[in-house]
Amino acid sequence: MRLILAILFLATTSFAAPQPGAWALAWSDEFDGASVDTAKWNVASGARRDAINTPSAITVQSGYLTLKTYTSGGTHYTGWLGTDGKFDNAYGYWEARVRFHDSAGMWSAFWLQSPTINSTGNNPAANGAEIDIFEHRSQDSGGGNLTNSLSYNIHWDGYGADHKSVGTTVGNPGGSNLTDNWHTYGIRWTPTAYYFYIDGVQTWTTTSGVSNKDQWIYLTSEVESGAWAGAIPGAGYGSQAASVTKMDIDYVRFYARAEIAENGDFEGRFGTWWNVENAYWSAGNGANSSDGARLNPTGSGGASVNRIVYGLVPLMPYTLSGNSRVASATTMRIGAKNYGGSDTWGTSTAATFTNVN
Repeated sequence: MRLILAILFLATTSFAAPQPGAWALAWSDEFDGASVDTAKWNVASGARRDAINTPSAITVQSGYLTLKTYTSGGTHYTGWLGTDGKFDNAYGYWEARVRFHDSAGMWSAFWLQSPTINSTGNNPAANGAEIDIFEHRSQDSGGGNLTNSLSYNIHWDGYGADHKSVGTTVGNPGGSNLTDNWHTYGIRWTPTAYYFYIDGVQTWTTTSGVSNKDQWIYLTSEVESGAWAGAIPGAGYGSQAASVTKMDIDYVRFYARAEIAENGDFEGRFGTWWNVENAYWSAGNGANSSDGARLNPTGSGGASVNRIVYGLVPLMPYTLSGNSRVASATTMRIGAKNYGGSDTWGTSTAATFTNVN
């Protein structure tokens, strides 16, 4: 018996970035209501850097979310949202449609954070990383114009003496200015690399600091005078009603890959095969001349090949299928189970290659 295994999503959709294969929309917020959906988001309160995070800086209206930065009584206020404790995931494609209205001394960001970011040992795969899908400023620390650029950064090993990072600043690949106009910003995250996009155009990739850990989403605006975003304006940002410093977000979406894994060859999601009884791989002798497994049981317990699959998306439907042919009076089963659960399988007794799922 020879078999080829495939794992794939049943539901698919498309998005702006030109990615190969099919994808499934696994989580999103379209901001179509009249307030923040607290089933999806936590709204932060309290001081951070040179501003106070407050729910008063956050509104949902006209089909989008707004994080406004303003000044009252000499104190600066801004907004911070996170899905920590409510949604996290690993890998896939993450995208937001955003319009910037940033000012000096502050920046806006869409990023992913790990619950164990402060763990050290130079092991971002296990400990996670801060993944900045974008950080947008109107200017740099020297006053240089960055309205039509943005930064990507990956941080790991905490934020102390062991901190490590990699990043870059990129310009707009085309179209209208990034400030005051709607654009999409995304990241395709695999177990081995990150790929960054603006309006579906890949603008940077890195294999450094790659997390293999579930992480949550942050949407933030931050204020810090004299840092990498320049000085806060002398008169501040204006009152809550008058300020034009803000980030508008039309949607945030997470797409899971419709994964196809022939003979288990899909970017680190699989443990190694192990064989039970008289079983081994047979190069070129599977269906359509692909590799397969040849099982020649010598006892009543049968023979098998097995492996563990990691990183699948919770609550997503999967199909496990294989092609097999068997000798007479022999039954082949292809099956799967959750760890500690019971098996579910399909069977075949066909002497010619037959698909089973």
